[in-house]
Amino acid sequence: MRELPDETRRALDIPADILALDPDQMRRLGYEVVDRVIEHLTTLGEQRALTTGDLVTLTTQLGGPIPRQGSSISENLTKLADIALANQQHGEHPRYFARVPGPSSYPAILGEWLATGMQSVASSWGGGSGPSTLETIVCSWLRD
Repeated sequence: MRELPDETRRALDIPADILALDPDQMRRLGYEVVDRVIEHLTTLGEQRALTTGDLVTLTTQLGGPIPRQGSSISENLTKLADIALANQQHGEHPRYFARVPGPSSYPAILGEWLATGMQSVASSWGGGSGPSTLETIVCSWLRD
């Protein structure tokens, strides 16, 4: 997306960082996500292993085309969990006997969240010597 000139942004009253959140908002949203993941993992056996929706229904449930105005992050996370992520295969489900595309555990989820939140890049030594070293250690442990 191309950057708007400052005078246009001021005229439209668009903040410079449209996704900026204050620390209290970040905490509240983080706790919402933690609670949703825990609810999902602790009720997994009661859920379906695979749910497939149709395009028209899912498009309608998700709100149709991308809106031009912002909306509640909390409401969007609820839609993501209740609609988008509910209509997929759950490889971690106890009755899912097909391939396991991404085995996970709660500690792994926490590590992924931490690495994502700290913008971890392990694609080069200069950009991520710590994560690259950890990856090497884990891979050698898995080989042995």
